[in-house]
Amino acid sequence: MLFGILTFSFLTLLLLFIYSINQHKKDYVEVVKLLNHQTKLIDKYAWDVETKRFELMEALKEVQQGNETLISLNQNLQLEINKRILLVKNQNEKIVEYHFINSHNLRAPIARILGLVSLIDKKELGSNELEVLNRLDQSAKELDATVHSIQQTLYLAEIPENQIQ
Repeated sequence: MLFGILTFSFLTLLLLFIYSINQHKKDYVEVVKLLNHQTKLIDKYAWDVETKRFELMEALKEVQQGNETLISLNQNLQLEINKRILLVKNQNEKIVEYHFINSHNLRAPIARILGLVSLIDKKELGSNELEVLNRLDQSAKELDATVHSIQQTLYLAEIPENQIQ
């Protein structure tokens, strides 16, 4: 009888052990399924991340190319600006030079002519000489007004040196 009880106990334990192993197998299968599913998800996310990384690298290349183009354009623009500044400086020097010539070399003879005309005694002149003197005076005044107008225009056109840099 004791042997029967021991056998029964042993069989019961064996059945419990087999049942426990089967439960662990089922749990194992579920864990493996879950791991496979998680692996697939991770692979999908990894692929998505890699795709996005590739797209970002391509976008970065485009941005870098655009930046290089902008730098090149900026350098060319700076060269063009420097050329134009030099041109404006040269033109301004010519305007200042012409302004000096107009102020001194051209106005001086006109002022002398006007002075000499005013010194001539008109009472002692004949009608022809008086007509010539009046026309000379009128022409000298017109020339003086024209030179004065040119001088005023040149004065307004002068660009101060400190404004060009």
